[in-house]
Amino acid sequence: MTNLRLRKPRASKRLNRIGLAIALVLAVGFGAVRFFGFGQPMLLVASKTIVAGDLLTADNTSLEPADLLGEQTPYLSQLAPPESFATATIAVGELVPKRLLADNSVATMVSITLELSGPLSSTVVEGRQADLWSAGGNNFDSPASPRMLAAQVIVRSIVTSTALSKTTTTVELAINPEYLDSVLAAQAAKQYLTLVAVA
Repeated sequence: MTNLRLRKPRASKRLNRIGLAIALVLAVGFGAVRFFGFGQPMLLVASKTIVAGDLLTADNTSLEPADLLGEQTPYLSQLAPPESFATATIAVGELVPKRLLADNSVATMVSITLELSGPLSSTVVEGRQADLWSAGGNNFDSPASPRMLAAQVIVRSIVTSTALSKTTTTVELAINPEYLDSVLAAQAAKQYLTLVAVA
């Protein structure tokens, strides 16, 4: 009788431990599924800011787990087909909508990198359209009337650095080729250039 009474609690403890171990494994497994995205649909995400006319490649997009509660249909669930171009800006981290893709370049834009004097307005951000203006000559003693060099350029990237109390902003722009000559001439003349966001 004594032996039987001693065995029952031991068996019960063993079962309790097994139950706790199973519950722990299930909890960890469920947490891993939620944390790492296992079981969630994979959708295409912009890994860099993509602007109109950009070719979608593995360099600017990646597949990431995303649970949109059944609303995945409007978005790409695979890498973009070859020769797929964006028809509008897709900001970094955003899902890639199918409606913003075309099978040929929608704009014959060319890229140019410019160094601007001073910081940009907070309204000028990557992916935004802006007008490029020249404030005239490269000497404050001989000011000239400001003039627009290029309309509706698209800001691809912005890099700001400060050295010896001087702030320099380097921008990469996508511009219409018809503006290229005047922009290059202003750049060569070291004119003061600035961007004004398009409303």
